[in-house]
Amino acid sequence: MLAIERVAGRWRALPLTAVQVVVTAALTWLWAALTGHATLPPTEAWPALIYLGLVATAATTLLQTIGQKHVSAPEAAVIYSLEPVTASIFSFLLLGETIGARGLAGGALVVVAMVLSQLPGREDRAGPGPVHDRGLAD
Repeated sequence: MLAIERVAGRWRALPLTAVQVVVTAALTWLWAALTGHATLPPTEAWPALIYLGLVATAATTLLQTIGQKHVSAPEAAVIYSLEPVTASIFSFLLLGETIGARGLAGGALVVVAMVLSQLPGREDRAGPGPVHDRGLAD
């Protein structure tokens, strides 16, 4: 997130996202090959894998890159920290999944940590950067 914060204001979002996704995929395949786990999935798995690659990975990375033009890396980290909480809420509402005591405690800890990290009077550990230089940060 810190690296994206530095370059998001200087590059267009789509090419920057393409570089991120392609480099990550290449390094993943290299790691899989080096550890002996590089195998092609069965044909019936390809539609789901294409969806996950395009929507769950590329599209969300694009949205993060666009968003980080407007918020700092620490603010983006706070937003991303809520992902497990929102995933749990949606799985409860849409799929009827139950959330146990440990899941509720974990979600509460995430929310408390997010609130504590944004309390007034905390010094900005990110320092000046692209967002601060443009006067977009609080």
